Amino acid sequence: MGNPATSAPGSPAAPATTAAPTTSGPPSASYTKPPSRGLTRPAGVAAVSNSTCGYAQVAIHFVGASWGNNQVPYVTKGQKVPDDVWAEGVGLLPTYKGGIEDSRSRLKSQKVPESYVVYQDMADADAAIDAAIAASKAKDDSKVIPVYIALRTAEDHFTESCGVLEDKPAS
Repeated sequence: MGNPATSAPGSPAAPATTAAPTTSGPPSASYTKPPSRGLTRPAGVAAVSNSTCGYAQVAIHFVGASWGNNQVPYVTKGQKVPDDVWAEGVGLLPTYKGGIEDSRSRLKSQKVPESYVVYQDMADADAAIDAAIAASKAKDDSKVIPVYIALRTAEDHFTESCGVLEDKPAS
């Protein structure tokens, strides 16, 4: 983390955090995609197939999209999220963590060093899903927008870091 000129290859140039703006009315779900971190594939690591990352990519995307379609619209209108929506989150969200674990295992088996940022991105996705589960269990409307931002950021970071691993060298 820090200055891109001094960061190790494959390390993020700076932590990207995007906070929802504060207002006196209902919260906003505005999101700004984090800037590229200028990642490169670790030396000596072969390109991975897109299916290697696909399990986690689908899991992260589905959780973020579901949250954005189900919880976010209520709080941005100043309404409470209905109990049945929270209950659905409690029941379904944990199942998506398996996709992240599948990709993590596949990356390890393909000798991607555990120091590469993709593993932190998957940990951030796990943490965002855990936060969504906790908010769902607590029926905590105040967590909807922060969880949404965390899910979207985790997805964007993972898309970047795993995309670098999937890129084939120019010939």
